[in-house]
Amino acid sequence: MAITVALQNPQTKEIRLVKVGWSWVLLFFSSFFGVPLFLRKLKSWGKFMLGLAIATPILSLLTTNPIGSFLYTVTLCANFALSVYLAINGNEITAKTWLSQGWQFVDPNAETTKFAKMRWGILDQPQSTPSETAGQATQP
Repeated sequence: MAITVALQNPQTKEIRLVKVGWSWVLLFFSSFFGVPLFLRKLKSWGKFMLGLAIATPILSLLTTNPIGSFLYTVTLCANFALSVYLAINGNEITAKTWLSQGWQFVDPNAETTKFAKMRWGILDQPQSTPSETAGQATQP
């Protein structure tokens, strides 16, 4: 069973679920013009995969030339390697991107959230009270 974590946008109150671990969608469809990456708001990854999707058929026309054939093979291998990389790390990249944009965990104390934070290397920062920070500032 897949473990999912809910993230919420504090301004719009929109809630999205992010799976922890492998992404079949990114494995099979990220090379399709980067569509799932754009839907996840991962624009830089989407643009890169879109560029590969456009370059691959263009380079396939040059396969009669040894250099064109080599470049075509390189783009195919890069496309496959990046699809596998995104399948492994795409959900983590998505969650970290959304968290950096202000999204928050719906239930930060849930076991699934704690597991996701551990897997993604997200450290909980202790909340300090204003009196503690004021005391630290006045110490030499």
